[in-house]
Amino acid sequence: MKFYVLLAALLSVCAAFSQNWTGAVNSDWNNPSNWSSVPQNGDNITIALNNYTGAMAHPVIASNASFSPAEMLVEGGAILTVNANLTTTDRVEIFGEGTAVIVNSGILSIQGGAGNARIIFSDGAHFEMNGGLLNVGQRLLFELGASGSLNDGNIDVAETFALIDGNATASSSFTQNGGTLITEEFGFENEAGTFYPTYYLNNGELQINTALLVEGVSPGAGRGTLLGTSGVCNVNGTLGNLPGSTMNFTLRFHGDVDFNMMGTSIDQLAGDSIVVRNGAEMTVGAALNWQNEGVVTGQLATLKIDGSTSLFGSGIYQFPNLILSLTKTLNHIATVPVFVNGDFSLFGVYNQLQHSLEFNGDTEQLLLSVGPIALDNIVLNNSGDGVVFDHNLLVNQSVVWNDGFLKSAGSQLVFADNSVSMAPSENSYANCTVVKNGNESFVFPVGSDNGRYRPLEISAPVSTATNIEVTYHPIAYASLTPVETPLLSVSALEYWDVNQTGSADQVTAVVSWNDASQSGLVDCASISMARWSNGQWNFVPSTASGLCSGTGSGSLSTMSAIPLAPLTIGFTDDVYQQQVELCFGDSLIVGDNTHNVSGVYIDSLMGVNGEDSLVITALTVLPQINSTVNNNVISLESNEADASYQWLDCLNNYAEISGETSAVFYPFSNGSYAVRIEKNGCVDTSACYLIDELSLTEMPQNFAVYPNPVGSANEITVKASGVLEHVSILDAFGQTVAQYNFIDGQTLVILPVSQLPEGVYIILVKAQYSSGKLIKLVI
Repeated sequence: MKFYVLLAALLSVCAAFSQNWTGAVNSDWNNPSNWSSVPQNGDNITIALNNYTGAMAHPVIASNASFSPAEMLVEGGAILTVNANLTTTDRVEIFGEGTAVIVNSGILSIQGGAGNARIIFSDGAHFEMNGGLLNVGQRLLFELGASGSLNDGNIDVAETFALIDGNATASSSFTQNGGTLITEEFGFENEAGTFYPTYYLNNGELQINTALLVEGVSPGAGRGTLLGTSGVCNVNGTLGNLPGSTMNFTLRFHGDVDFNMMGTSIDQLAGDSIVVRNGAEMTVGAALNWQNEGVVTGQLATLKIDGSTSLFGSGIYQFPNLILSLTKTLNHIATVPVFVNGDFSLFGVYNQLQHSLEFNGDTEQLLLSVGPIALDNIVLNNSGDGVVFDHNLLVNQSVVWNDGFLKSAGSQLVFADNSVSMAPSENSYANCTVVKNGNESFVFPVGSDNGRYRPLEISAPVSTATNIEVTYHPIAYASLTPVETPLLSVSALEYWDVNQTGSADQVTAVVSWNDASQSGLVDCASISMARWSNGQWNFVPSTASGLCSGTGSGSLSTMSAIPLAPLTIGFTDDVYQQQVELCFGDSLIVGDNTHNVSGVYIDSLMGVNGEDSLVITALTVLPQINSTVNNNVISLESNEADASYQWLDCLNNYAEISGETSAVFYPFSNGSYAVRIEKNGCVDTSACYLIDELSLTEMPQNFAVYPNPVGSANEITVKASGVLEHVSILDAFGQTVAQYNFIDGQTLVILPVSQLPEGVYIILVKAQYSSGKLIKLVI
């Protein structure tokens, strides 16, 4: 589409204006005394500051204009205020510092044929719109440092809205704080120098129907910028920099702004950029070709692919949260990687075409889908908590492990035949089940999220149909015995769960560690591979290399090919391994050493034969039970959740109080009480808490509250042989949820309780003979 900009026209029309605003009487546009000659329809008019100041120099259209001028010129610091309707039939030009048009209400309509239905603000002039409608038949231009603001109301431009060049003090600009601007084309253009025309979208809606274009013509340079902080921007056509342009463009969206690209193409030159940040959303809503030689940057924002999209070019595609909608396609044709630093919701079809997808966020990223995922090449460069995927992830070609972890709670990372795992390390590996299909040698890059990198390497199987599945577990296998001689024990700290299908090919295996102390290793000579088969741990002749003590790294290799099955590290010398859980405050004594903090401990014992033996203990100290209690005046509440409770009477030798086994206890008499708490097999007892504010003087008359428990009833009856004065219902925290006062000598009252949720309550009953009686009520 042709981009219409006419800069030279401004100077050619000044002499043609004939009717001049004088402001001789007042600011009334329709008062003939304010004009040099009474304007008629089709006359050219000029509004300028000459001999008048103040209100007389600034005309106001307070009621609909009585004539429709042709050309209109506003200059020299004049201000035209539009509060009613005005239609022109030719171009309108406003120029000069201090010169302005202000539209508050009504309709300002710029009409005319032969390319003349345009309004031009130039050379520092300003436009302000606070309401009403500006209807432009062709073009609305801001050039040579002019500015505009749309605070409310509507602007409708039939052809082109453009920001062009600047002057010695400022670049042309426009600020939208509200309202709606609709234009066929939107343009940035520099022809005269290095300027930075800028559109600020702070609120409201900007709608571009056919094209958002940028064109710089030498000696013009600089950059055009659309900066959105709130509101909506819709581009229904093409977006980009024209070929050969000498200026760049930037689209920058951040905050509460929605940018919807509904057109067919985005064309970015090398210096162009699109930035989506800090909560902004960009939606590609139609089939789109994206040619990027510049930079696309996203952070803490969302890009939604809601129309099939193809990525081209050699520029940078750095996406934030990326959503590929159902049934939509993303074609990664560009040879450069696609970067994602947020979540990737891959609900459609991603045709990667053997190019790279790199996860480079600094927090945990999610890879979400509606079914199994297939990717060609993944680069992991996550400096946060890794990438979590929710369905099986098939890698067709490669994973490059630069930084971070691939994780899944129940899904598998599957490497296809001939795919590779490149440079995994203790800083980057998989914390999930890893599957390898095919007949290549392979290092399974497995480990756990507690810093244990424990790869398992196999030699090449013979059959391409071989499928080997490996999961690393930083805990003991289900059974540590029996063991085959010469094994004396096997690791209680870790094992590799290995399963093989598709063939029975035997392979050599190598297990490795990045910290020997985490694996309970002290001596390379005392370890060997152990394989679980037929209900026991079998001895596998092996060779250890590297470091087998301290924080050193090393490995253990089988001497020959073996059938694959669960594997662990076995011990052939006097080594005993155990996993122990302790309650907080308890201690474990091993030989001369006492342990009461979670960790792995290696203790040496002297055997009956006079030889040293080692005890390796994986000790877990359970969290301390919170034995504090909240005193709610009429109730006590344990601060430990999800436990077993027994309330005790401290004044009766800590006797158990029958039936009081809830976290909340309602005593029926003043006293001192404690709670015994049991959780995860550990027991602790609270301090004693004093209850001394219950008013329990017995009434000399009998009384009753029924039904109790309430069951399905919606009301209760409170009955006494004496005169009732007051009844209060209190919740577990001592807060009053209902109260009633009686002054007519009643001895029986019926009270509603359907408004109360299920639970335990206390009723405080006061009669003329008693200061109060507490009754437990169960609803």
